[in-house]
Amino acid sequence: MIRSFNEDKPYDRFLMEQVAGDEIWPGQQGIQDAVAVWTLGEWPNALDAYPEMLEYFRRTDQVSTLGEAFLGLTFGCANCHNHKYDPITQRDYFGLEAIFAASETWNKNTGAKAWGKGERTAFRALRHAGKPAQVHLLTRGDLGKPTKLIGPALPWFLPGGGPLPGGPDEAEQRRARLARWLVSDQNPLTARVIANRIWQWHFGQGLAPTPNDLGTQGVSPSHPELLDWLATELSGNGWSLKRMHRLIVLSSTYRQSSVREPKAIETDPQNRLLAGFSRRRLEAEEVWDQLHAVSGTLDMKSFGAPFVPRLTPEELHGMYDLEGKRELKWPVTADQHRRGIYILNRRSFRFPFFESFDPPGTATSCPVRQTTTVPAQALTLLNNRMVGEQAEAMAKRLARESGTDLDALVKRAWLLAYNRRAGDSEIRSALYFIAKAEADHRQSGSQDPRHSSLVEFCMGILNTTEFIYSN
Repeated sequence: MIRSFNEDKPYDRFLMEQVAGDEIWPGQQGIQDAVAVWTLGEWPNALDAYPEMLEYFRRTDQVSTLGEAFLGLTFGCANCHNHKYDPITQRDYFGLEAIFAASETWNKNTGAKAWGKGERTAFRALRHAGKPAQVHLLTRGDLGKPTKLIGPALPWFLPGGGPLPGGPDEAEQRRARLARWLVSDQNPLTARVIANRIWQWHFGQGLAPTPNDLGTQGVSPSHPELLDWLATELSGNGWSLKRMHRLIVLSSTYRQSSVREPKAIETDPQNRLLAGFSRRRLEAEEVWDQLHAVSGTLDMKSFGAPFVPRLTPEELHGMYDLEGKRELKWPVTADQHRRGIYILNRRSFRFPFFESFDPPGTATSCPVRQTTTVPAQALTLLNNRMVGEQAEAMAKRLARESGTDLDALVKRAWLLAYNRRAGDSEIRSALYFIAKAEADHRQSGSQDPRHSSLVEFCMGILNTTEFIYSN
């Protein structure tokens, strides 16, 4: 996935690979890794003894995820009854389930159908089922109350919707037909959804602030014509995401100051009309990256297996572990300083450092990350072992790059941490702090009072609000 984004793979191609790469390009190397997303999920262990119910649970998750992530509609609400607000019927919902019913998860090691308890996710892959499971319209979504048989179909209420064509190999082309329709000119939703998400990633809030629900119950876009134009620009220019990013960040809207006029704040306190650039708190992974970048320890190696940071015994207590084998579930790796996106992400265990900075939930599609301001954030930046190590590394870097010139050292620290020049009053305050801390450490018998004072100075910088906010 990261390689695809780096190479600016056209989004329509990327999406087709994710949904049905094994059906459209069956011989392409690594294509099974793309469709493996449909083998993931949070399945109750209690369902291991009920394979039919487990398959139904799996398909329910697949349809809900597809609808919210790619179409911006809450299809899951039509599992039990016709959608109360959007024109999604139970027939639409179970028609999508029937598309996924032609595929099954299997274990690449054993070759057997795979949903066993304790089975490692890394061994799962997707393949066509020997015989597609029959899908019935269920009364109130109850598997024990089936009614009429439902065939594979695209949502009837959307252009190009309706039953998929039959044929001797139709079961091996269901997801392929779904994927092609998702990115076709007939479907207006896919480009609109991803354009809104890209805007959200840059501004902290989408033009439509409920990105998983662009239906009637979602919040209407603040600038609907702009959103439609962005969607058209994306699909009309080769579905290039990098071009869309460039278009947004070079706009005058993006390059506004975070300081807004008092009248604008009074009229639009939430800044939905974009009279200025809203300050944005860095996401959890970005905080991790920022800490390592300013200290000079960030490992920019791309791709490959995830890495596993060291945790304290106290932090490991939060891991679900009935067998007493936490070291197997959290196998610490030699790599410790790669970018945060490469940290091992377990559905049953949230990385403790990230937990303080509002990480997304791991069970369902996360439309918007929360942005909270809570004591745990300050306590984490003050007390976390990793943060202390980065303060130490930053102090050594500043001393190495600036020598004994404290004035140059402070200016360099400001550029690294805040990407701006230090003001005169800030320089005076920083020099006073370093001198005072150095005198205190010398009096207490420190072997290297200058280094100790610089570590304290760097720890202070890493704990400022400006360090974890984008202005």
